[in-house]
Amino acid sequence: MFLILIVAYLLGSMQFTYIFIKFFYKKNIYSIGYQNSGFSNVYREFGIRPGLLVGIFDLAVKGFIPIYLLDSFNISNLYLYLSSLVIICGHLFSVFNGFKGGRGILTTIGIVLALGFWKEVLVIILIFKILEYFLWKNNGLSTFFGIITFMFVIPFSFEDILFVIFFELIFILLLFKRVITNNISMNLDLSVFINRVLFDSNSYKNK
Repeated sequence: MFLILIVAYLLGSMQFTYIFIKFFYKKNIYSIGYQNSGFSNVYREFGIRPGLLVGIFDLAVKGFIPIYLLDSFNISNLYLYLSSLVIICGHLFSVFNGFKGGRGILTTIGIVLALGFWKEVLVIILIFKILEYFLWKNNGLSTFFGIITFMFVIPFSFEDILFVIFFELIFILLLFKRVITNNISMNLDLSVFINRVLFDSNSYKNK
């Protein structure tokens, strides 16, 4: 079972985005835009097609497929949820790129979908995307509200204590990565800290 966790971390650490952008655009994704390997950064810098490609990889190959397969093999819930956490850790802190990585949102969504929570994910995404369109015009803020909503709902909606513990840890990690970014720094003033938590940026801006 320990081998499964090692494979899960290495899978999460796979930096398809870094390789793809380096090969086709001759640029380092960690030195441009938001300086992360997530969908939003690729979409903003290179357009919708490469953004969708790396987004699908993060959601399906890293998140959905491995957890779906493990679940279909009737692995224990402990190792299923621990594997989910380890995949996210690998994505956020890749051993192949100096512990840099993405924000982990799409990979987390893929994992949650693999566990069968389609309706919950779609409802939350739809609600906050509608609110984003009409109110705050900021994807980072919508993501923050989505994370907080899941963190609040999970303890009241699931009796499986292991599920609650591991997925609360995952959502805490997602918020933590927003704060430290890929600079691995906590030397922040209060306004920058708040902006990173809320907007995934050093300052509020439409994005």
